[in-house]
Amino acid sequence: MSFNTIINTALSTLLKDGAIADFLVDKAGNKAIAIFQAHFTFSAFEIAKSYQDSYTYTIAAIGAGLATPEQKFSFLQKLTHSKVEREFAEQIEQLYFQDFVAHRGADLDKKALRNQLIDNIKLLSKLPPIFSAEKRNLTESELAAFVNYKGGLAITDLILDQLHSLPDYLADETVEAFFRFKDLLGNATLFFLHEIFRRDKRTQDTIAALQRENLLLDVRDIKATQDKLVTRLQKQLDAQQASAMQAMKLGNFSEASQMSSQLDSLQNAIKAVPQNLQTAQAAWQNTHQEWLTFAERFHSWGDLLNSQISQVLAETETLHWEIGAVHQDVKSNLAKSEAIADDVKALKQSMAELLWR
Repeated sequence: MSFNTIINTALSTLLKDGAIADFLVDKAGNKAIAIFQAHFTFSAFEIAKSYQDSYTYTIAAIGAGLATPEQKFSFLQKLTHSKVEREFAEQIEQLYFQDFVAHRGADLDKKALRNQLIDNIKLLSKLPPIFSAEKRNLTESELAAFVNYKGGLAITDLILDQLHSLPDYLADETVEAFFRFKDLLGNATLFFLHEIFRRDKRTQDTIAALQRENLLLDVRDIKATQDKLVTRLQKQLDAQQASAMQAMKLGNFSEASQMSSQLDSLQNAIKAVPQNLQTAQAAWQNTHQEWLTFAERFHSWGDLLNSQISQVLAETETLHWEIGAVHQDVKSNLAKSEAIADDVKALKQSMAELLWR
C-alpha cells in the first residue's frame, strides 16, 4: 500500500459526517490544505502507527468475535471496561461467520473453520508491523491528493498485500476470504482508525476549522443543509445588491459593474445548490456508506481503545476456537484433580492400616 493511499483513506475517515464543499468556496482545495497544515499536525510516522494500531485492534476484535460465547463476552467486557450487551458480542458470529459459512457451502466444517481462523489470527498478532513511515510532516502534495481523492474505502486487499510482503506471513486462502467477506478487515481497521483520530484534539480542531470556513457540509440531511446554504448565500446576495446600489448612487460605475458580475455568480450559485448537494451526497455515500453502516453497528468496539495494545494482544492469546476446547481444558483439570484425590485416598488408607497394626 503506497503512503498516499494510507493518507487518502486515513483522512477520509475524518469526513464521517460530511464532505468538503469544493463548489461553494473559491479555491476551496487550497483553503482546506491550509487548514490541515495548521491543525492536523500528525506526522507521517503517527499516521502509519495509527494504522498499525487500528489493524491490531481489528484482528483482536475479530478473533474475540469467533471465540466461545463466554470468552468473547468476557474479552470485550474486560478490555472495553464497560458493560457489553450479549447481542453486540455476537455480531461477528451472526453477521459474518454464519453468513460466510452459508456463502461457502453447507459442507464446510464450522468447528474446523473456527480453529483455522482463530489460530491464524493469533499468528497474525505476532508478526512484525505492516505499516511504517518516517517522522516527517505531510507534504502539500500529499494533502492535495487527499482533498481531490475520489476513491473508495475498501482496503482489505491493500492490507492483505502488506501482509504478503512479510517473509514470515503464511497465506491462507480461506482466512483471507473471510477477511474479504463484506470487507470485514478493511471496514474494521478504518473504524478503529477513525476512533483513534476522533479522540485527538488536533482532529477536533481541524474539523472545527473546516466548518467555520464553510468547507465541510453535512450531506446526511440534505434538505436542512440546502436550506442553510441558500439562506447564507441569499444574505450575501442581498448585501452585494445593497453595495452595488450604493456604488451607483455615488457614481462609482466601475465598482458597480464589478459587483454586478459577482451578483450573477451568487445567483447562479443559489440555483446550483440543489444539484451540487445531490452530487456531493452521492459521491460521499459511494465512498463512505458501507463503512458508516459498519461503524454504526460496531460502535461499542471503540471502547477497546481504553486498553493498551499489549493487553489486547495478551488477551487474544487466551481465546479458544470452540466450546469443546474449553471443555477439554476442564476435563484435563478434572482428571488431574481425580488423580490427586486417588493419591490422597491411598495415603489415608495406608495410614489407617499402619495405625491398626
